[in-house]
Amino acid sequence: MICTTEERPRGPAAIVDAWGDALIAFAWRLLLTVAARVAAQSGTDLDRAGLIPAAIRATKDGVVLLPMARHTFDRVPL
Repeated sequence: MICTTEERPRGPAAIVDAWGDALIAFAWRLLLTVAARVAAQSGTDLDRAGLIPAAIRATKDGVVLLPMARHTFDRVPL
């Protein structure tokens, strides 16, 4: 996946100046962790391993997650 964000978070300058990079990193880590867990719970592949996130899209109605099975070279036989 390819993800992007604004260079500088929005908010009070005192907080953004001190914690901006850490807040962006925390938000991305949280989003990707939740996406991975939701994808894994949505189904399994041929090896019964949880699906992985293929795409995440933000819309005006919320966040859309597209799960997929791992590629053949990345499969983890159980």
